[in-house]
Parts: sequence; C-alpha cells; structure tokens
Amino acid sequence: MRNYHHLRLWLCLFVLAGVLSACTPNQPTPVAEEAPPVTVMPPLLTPAPTNGVTTITFGAQGWHQERFAPYIRQFNDINPDIKVEFVSLDDIAPITSPEEEALATVEAVDTAQPVRVGLWERMHPYYRDLRPLMEADANFDPSDFHPSSLEDATVDGGIYVLPHTRFVPLLSYNKELFAAQGIPEPTADWTWQDLRAAAEQLAQREDNEVTTYGLLGDVSGSGTTAVIGELMTIDPTLATTPVSQAEIDVDIAVQAIEQVLNLAETGAVYVRSDEGETNRTYIGLVNAGKIGMWPTGLLNDPLDQPAFEVGTIPFPDIPILLYSIIDGYVMSPGTQHPEAAWRWLSFLSQQSVPLELFSESFYTVPARISVTEESDRWQRFDALTIETIQADLSEPLVPYSVAATRTADWLVTGGGLRRVLNGEQTALVAAQEAQTELEAFKLAEQAQPDVDVDTLVVEAPVADTAPADASTITFASNVVNLQPLVDQFHQEQAEVFVQLEAVNNPTLTDLANTTDCFATWAPPTSAQQAALLDLRPLWDADTTLSRDVFPSAVLAPFEQDGALYGLPHRVDIPTLHYNPALFDAANLTYPTADWSLDDFVASATQLTQERDDLYGFAVVGDHTTALEWWLQREGVLQDTGELTWTDPDVLAALQGYVDLLTSTSPHKQLVGYTSTSPPDLTTQLVTGEQVAMWLDGRLTFGDTHYLGDGETIQVPLPGGTIENRAEDVEVTTGLYIAADTPHADACWQWLRYVSDNVTGIIGGMPARTDDVITERFAQDAEPGQSEVHAVYREALARATNREVQTFFLHDPNLDPFWFYRALDQALQGANLEQELTNAQQLTEAYLACVDAGGVGGDCAVETDPDYDGWQQTISGDE
Repeated sequence: MRNYHHLRLWLCLFVLAGVLSACTPNQPTPVAEEAPPVTVMPPLLTPAPTNGVTTITFGAQGWHQERFAPYIRQFNDINPDIKVEFVSLDDIAPITSPEEEALATVEAVDTAQPVRVGLWERMHPYYRDLRPLMEADANFDPSDFHPSSLEDATVDGGIYVLPHTRFVPLLSYNKELFAAQGIPEPTADWTWQDLRAAAEQLAQREDNEVTTYGLLGDVSGSGTTAVIGELMTIDPTLATTPVSQAEIDVDIAVQAIEQVLNLAETGAVYVRSDEGETNRTYIGLVNAGKIGMWPTGLLNDPLDQPAFEVGTIPFPDIPILLYSIIDGYVMSPGTQHPEAAWRWLSFLSQQSVPLELFSESFYTVPARISVTEESDRWQRFDALTIETIQADLSEPLVPYSVAATRTADWLVTGGGLRRVLNGEQTALVAAQEAQTELEAFKLAEQAQPDVDVDTLVVEAPVADTAPADASTITFASNVVNLQPLVDQFHQEQAEVFVQLEAVNNPTLTDLANTTDCFATWAPPTSAQQAALLDLRPLWDADTTLSRDVFPSAVLAPFEQDGALYGLPHRVDIPTLHYNPALFDAANLTYPTADWSLDDFVASATQLTQERDDLYGFAVVGDHTTALEWWLQREGVLQDTGELTWTDPDVLAALQGYVDLLTSTSPHKQLVGYTSTSPPDLTTQLVTGEQVAMWLDGRLTFGDTHYLGDGETIQVPLPGGTIENRAEDVEVTTGLYIAADTPHADACWQWLRYVSDNVTGIIGGMPARTDDVITERFAQDAEPGQSEVHAVYREALARATNREVQTFFLHDPNLDPFWFYRALDQALQGANLEQELTNAQQLTEAYLACVDAGGVGGDCAVETDPDYDGWQQTISGDE
C-alpha cells in the first residue's frame, strides 16, 4: 500500500529497537539483533544426579520471555542435568499487594524475576534466603557487586535477592542556562542546599508565570525529592532514623511543605499541578530549555537528546525515594531443587540481560562489576557520563530506607502536596492527614499474620510435550505474546502441537530460516518472498475459509503473480479522536462518518474560539500522516511522476493545511520528518482536555486512551468517500509459513486458528472483515473503533482494481524532507510558495545525484548541508 509509510514504519521500529518489547504497550522490532554474549561458568555446588534431568521453572512477565530465552537455552546446553523452563507471571502482574504478589510468585515457580521492583523489606519473608547458597559456592565472589548492591538485598542478615541491576541516580543540567545566570557548574560534593540555591537562581518568571524551572527532582513531577531535602534540612536525624521508626512531626512537616510550596511558586522546583502530565511533558520542557536540572534517565532515548550542552553529576547526598537501589532474581522457599535453582540464578546474574528497568527515572547498570564493564549499555555512555557513574558506583548510596523518605512519601502520596499547591487545603491539614494515614498504615502492618512458608512446595511443571500422534511445529511471533492462544489451541485439538519460540528482533528472512511458521511486521518485499511458502494451494484446499474474508486491497500486498505469500492479520487506520465533553460545552454536534473537510474546519474553528486555552485540532506525534490525509481528501494526490508542488491546486491545499494548524492548533512546528523530534507538548494538552479533536500519527501498539476520567471517541477521518478511504489503510502484520517447512499443513491449521481470533490486534484493527471477526473485535474495541471498522469494511469491499499511486509520498526512491521543511517553515511564517519552489529544486538536485549513482544519504547531505531527514538517522546508526 503506502510504500513511503512502510519505510517510515521500519525506520521507526529500527530507532526504537531495544526500547520497545512484545506487543503489550511495548513492542518488539523487526530488526535483527544478536543476544548479548553469554558467560559460561563452571558447575557450582553438587551437580544434580546424572541419571536424570532436574527441571526447574523460571518466572517473569510474558513480554520478557524473548530476552531470557537465549540464556535459558545456553544454560540448558552447558548443564545437561538441569532443564530450565520459562513460566509467564502475567496473571500475577495485576495483584496490588506486594505480599500477595510475592506469595503467588513463590507458589508458582522455583525462581523468578519478580513483577514488582523492590519493596524487599515487605516481600522478603516469602523468598528463600540465598546467603547459605552463596557461602557454599566457592565460585561466588561478593566483591564483584557494586557497593550497596548486596547490602540492599539483605534483611535481618539474610540475602533474599540476587541483584542483576543497580539503579544510578544522576542529575543532568542545562549548561547554557547555568552560564546565562552566571551560576558555577555543580561539583560532585554539592549538598541539597547548594542544589536549592542553584534552582532558585535558574527559575525565571514573566508576567507572573514561570518560564524556566530550576529543578525537576523526579520524573513523576511529585516534588518528593524537594520534600526530602527540606525535611532533612530541618531535622537531620531523619537521614539516620530507620524507616520502621518513621513518624510525622506535624510542625516539621508543615515547615517542609511550606518551603517546597515557596520553591514551587517561584519555579525553583517543578511540582505538577494535575494528573494529566506524563514523562513526555517533562521531556518537552527540558528540550525547550525550560527546566535547568532533571533526573538523567529522563532523556535516555537518543531521539530525545537536546540541542544544548548537558552536564551530569551525582545527586546530592540525600536519600532518593526508591523502593530499592537494585532489582534482581529470587528463589522460592518451596523449590524442591535449591542447588539446581542456585546454579541457574548465579549463571543468570553473570549475564547482561537487557531489561531496561527504570530507564525513564535513573540510569541502570548491571549489579556485577564484571558485567558492567562488558555491557553494551555501558559502551553507549559518553566519557563524562561514564566517569560520573563510576564515581557514583564507587560509594554506597545514602540509605533510602530511612525516616526521611517514608515521611516525604506520605506527605506527597495521595496528592496532598499538590492540593496545597492548588490552594485546595492548607499545609497543616495535609500534614495532619498524612500523620493519620501513616499511623493507620503502621497499625495495619502490625496486624499482618506471620508468614509461614515452611510447608510451601513448588509443584513440578506439567510436561509440555506433544501428543504421540501430533505434528509439532515451531512458531515465532515478535508482534504479540500468543502463548494464551497456543494453550487454548492445544485444549481444542490434538493433531498439531505448537512450540512457541521467543525471538529477539529478527528479520522476516531470519524467521523463515529458523521456524516453520511465524507472525511479523509488514508485508514481504519481493526479495523476501523466496523464503516464504505460497499459501494459495493450502487456501484453495481449505473449504472452510471464504475467499471474501479479506478485502482485495488488504490482500494485494501479499500477492505476486498469482501466489499468496502470507495472510494479513492487522491493519492500521488513522482515525479522528474527539472529546465529547468539549463538544457538549460548545453546544456542537459530534463528528460523524460523513463529515466533510469544511464541516471539520468549521467545528475546529468554533471550538478554538470557545476559550483562550482550548484548541479545536491537534496532531499527536507524526504530522506526515495527517498531512497525507489532508492532501488526499483535497484531491491532490495525483498519479504523476513529476514534482508539481507549486501547482495552484496543490499550493491551495497545502496553504489550507498550514492555515488549519495556524488558526486551530497549538503547533508551531511540523513534527515527524527530521532525525530528531521537537518536544511533545501535545499529549499534555490532550490529556488536560485542552484539545477537542486530534489525529494520532504515532505507531500505536497499546491502547489509545487519553483521558483519565472522561471518554474519547474515534470516528473516520473527515472528507472520506467510498473511493478514497481504502488508501487510509496500512497492513502492519502478517502470518507466514516458511518455504522449506515439512509441516505446511499443520502450520496452515495453526495460522487459520490465529486468523480466526483477534488476539494480537492491540491498537489496530483486524485485516479480516467477515462478520465473525468483526463481532469479536467489537467486544473489546475502544469507543467508536468498531463503527470505524464497519465504515472501512464498506470502502474496502468497493476498492477493486486500484492503481498504485506514484505521488512522492508513496515513492520509496524520493526523500520528502525538503517538502516537509517547506511546510514547517510556512507554519513558522515563511512564504509557502517560495519555500516549496526552493524545496522542489533541492529535491530535483537530490534525485539527479542518486540517478548518477550516488548513495541516498550522501546525496542528501551534498545537496543540502542542513539536511536532517531520516537518511541521516540511518547513516548515524550505521
């Protein structure tokens, strides 16, 4: 379908590799990535009996399976007397009580990566004390762990967690802002008082509004870090009093709250004013130069790096509100094979498993010094950051389990500090409520029954083997965890047994070479089709699957010369989201499927005029999708190989889009066409109910809820007709069978089962449009989604014999960077026609360079030294 957007799909997934995971809210990418090297260790303790294999289970959330799979295979290979089996803990994840979660974990598996990070003091009674196993293991070296790592896993002399990750709380700062205010740059020995003084100098106000904030102390914007600092300034003993003895002195609490309130009002400390803010809000403020200091891990994504120079230093010597400074692996006291379980955990702790925990709050490094030095993550840090991290790791952290952190936590938890900031209650009332709640919590803790795990026994796993007469096939999916569907499939039939393989960012060809069948991203290219089986004969022989379940337009990307190289599974359709409460307030009728562009613009304009802080329309994420929709609805996506950007009709349509954004939206820049993205402030406006209608131009692999309390509804994009809506549809995932599999029939039976379900359609819509799938999708669809799907069912049913468009947005050989930049500059006030004329000239020069044999990225930079498009991103990654 849309070739250019297929290119953007692969590019976006490439950039996000290692950050996104399985298709829950996170998503794996289709880029091949080798697993980190596995360290081989000598056998530990007494080996299990050689006349049999000891099976132990290892639990973690399902989306971690692909990351642990290489290490499980390696361990099983070098320890033939032990077999480790992965068990998903997804059923445990919704449990809110740490104690109940810990108990459920140790009842289910022998060893685990716990779902919850930290709170070891509350959860440790349910875990096995690992100290005896460590002391009996001559190969275990406690000095290989960074300071405080094993100490943090110790409770009452026992060690209940084997650390794998050490959190590193660092603070970054905007060097330009420091220089502009004449503030000396921070040093490693600075104190909270030094930090506060710098924050007060950095804060700037204009017209009674804060324009620059001094400090974002934590990524939640809660103000907890500042409360801890002020509490310790008033009463230093809070830094040494054990957390179990924490009490709230109301007088001290009131002083601390009032001091933080003053810091927040001047802008010295950022404290969020509502629940609608997200990390993207803070990233946007940092990149806009509106926050002077922030937690270093906030800008962990390379795409979020600011244009100005950044410094990095350790936090001052105050306890940071963490539930733990480490994360790690645990063992059940009910395991029947503790020595085998220890061999596995000790081996695993020596591997650099890329868990990316707490990446938006703090930097993370492996807990073991030896693994840290070999970690790919370590190599990504710049020299100054490495030096700062090493300095931080060389000393134990200030203990977090002290009265200061618990007191601050209770003063902030539940929004008490924010209510004081908003004028909803006094500091005295907030302190008194926190005191009452803490006392009630301590009484509830004392009332907890004693934990008795002495009789706990972890049952041996049920043999996951195929029935004697079943055909066994390997199936891989890097788009969603399909294990529940596999289990359901096995319960309903016994002819085919599916072994679900965990994969880590493979290419389509890699999957075809290593599995019998699989699910992955995007339709295959011509070069990839040779690795795939033609499904047409299997479908022809299957009388139960109608030829009408897939619209021809959706099936077309998988067809070539009569052959069918995959079944489409999920499609993405851009939709218009709207906030019905804002339409009700303006006394406007809701958007409908038959809305014209004029209807849309009129409503967007009227909504913008309703109040000063309201926008009628906005784009969340990538503007290129919205722009293509607009041009297509205006009828100027003509089929032509020529660049006609200043054609009167094209120019008028483009000017209309610029006028739309200028008059009804918050946008001052066009987003999505450069290698770096400007700050995302739109999401904050949407969640704050300051945007009435919006189009989400992001790749959405989770849910698309925006408002905490209210409902958002989706409708088809305005201006749609039976003829033009089919072009909106993007096929994003497919089901395939490898060309050389000996189990084609068994794979077909399984793929048919996957296709008959809507599992894995998270965030998108089913590629099938038959009544059975449509009804199943409607059961869990978001408001308006099933109605949108119905509209497109009708459009796709009529879309036959469509010609492939060759307009520049669909041409993979043409880089549209200069076109988008012309729109961007027009949005900022430049003359659109002049900018388009210049953009067309640069694009033609670029094409001439490529036609002469030049490499795309090189030609782009030679044509324009200021080039900042997607080819620069790929060149930089290479």
